[in-house]
Amino acid sequence: MNQQPIQEPRGMSRRRFLANTGYAALGVGAVPTLLAACSGTSEPEHQLQLRTQGIGTTVLDPVLAQFTAETGIPATGTQVGFGEMVPLWIQGGYQNQWDVMEAQGAQIAPLVEAGTLQPIKVADITHWDSLLEVFRVPGAAGQDGDGHPFTQVYTQEARDSGALDEVWVVPTVWNGDSIGYRTDLVGGELDSYAALWDPQFAGQVALFNSSLRAPMEVLATFVGTGEYQTEGTIGNPSRNDVDFAIDFLIERKRDGQFRLLWDDFGHAIEILDTGEVSLMNAWEPIVREVAARGKPAVYGTIKEGYNMWFHGIVLSADSPNYDAAVAYANFWHEGFAPAEVANQGYMTPTPSVAQAALQGADSPDAGVNAWDYWYNGGGRDRGSVDDIASRAAWWWQFPDESEYLESRWQDFVAT
Repeated sequence: MNQQPIQEPRGMSRRRFLANTGYAALGVGAVPTLLAACSGTSEPEHQLQLRTQGIGTTVLDPVLAQFTAETGIPATGTQVGFGEMVPLWIQGGYQNQWDVMEAQGAQIAPLVEAGTLQPIKVADITHWDSLLEVFRVPGAAGQDGDGHPFTQVYTQEARDSGALDEVWVVPTVWNGDSIGYRTDLVGGELDSYAALWDPQFAGQVALFNSSLRAPMEVLATFVGTGEYQTEGTIGNPSRNDVDFAIDFLIERKRDGQFRLLWDDFGHAIEILDTGEVSLMNAWEPIVREVAARGKPAVYGTIKEGYNMWFHGIVLSADSPNYDAAVAYANFWHEGFAPAEVANQGYMTPTPSVAQAALQGADSPDAGVNAWDYWYNGGGRDRGSVDDIASRAAWWWQFPDESEYLESRWQDFVAT
């Protein structure tokens, strides 16, 4: 596939922001797998196919092979670094080279803004009514102050009319992030983001190098104690909110609170495993890996609520393969794919549909199946799937003041 240099369009500040917020650390390099299909007629009929793009944790050869085996639809998977996904889709006009993107909820707004998506009919999603209510019912427990993820999922027209019959994205995996720590090094259990700023842990804390984590955790801490009231929301802070959070972080950094900023998944595992740091704002698989190495690592149950996120299927406006995209979305709600990604800490939004397959899959704990471990809370620190889904502090999004937030984050980094 030959690609021309990507040009930056005017007026798309959220997409410029995307590449500079630490998102690239979530992905891998592009590793395309190519399939081709052709017809022998002079006027060939269109052959249905599925060309998907996403990060390497969901665009997986076993998943694509099983999808093809079950549906007969040829599937192409292209793994792309997180920070590259939206630029590839939009800036160079390459969305006609893929049918679907396995997008994160925070990426949907710029894709819609650029007019690069076509809606998906709810009636075509077989298990829609089995999705957790947080994704499909207005006002459901676990939605944040901006109504996310509900307002990210449905089209504006579907929400305004009350019909709720079309969506921009079909959710496929989700989780909520918090803090990871070593109980032997911190002296017990921690239940608040406030531990990240607690002077007793000075020099022992690592922060993820993204403007969309620590500033929001600061706001959640002080909103939770009643010491601060945001002008915006935790996930969509105003400039004054941003200044409050960044100024606080700079003050704590000058006091020696933070050991380092981490970008790389493997590095994060090592610094917690070796005890270079005692606690960090982390992703759950990092903590699970450290625990698997025999260290008493815990993923925190946080009283302020979790930093929630989800990925899902969005459909290119240029795609002629609507039926293939719908089949792929439906496939992700059933057993094989949820079981394949369970041990990454990726949960399905249709747990009742996937339960049987998950009960037959392994978990990080020997003798505990993936359903009991990840969904019933039999092995994880934070309880059941319902416990997590109902406790959001905010859902990942692009704040209205994203460029200002990023500029102030760089002030913190440079301090």
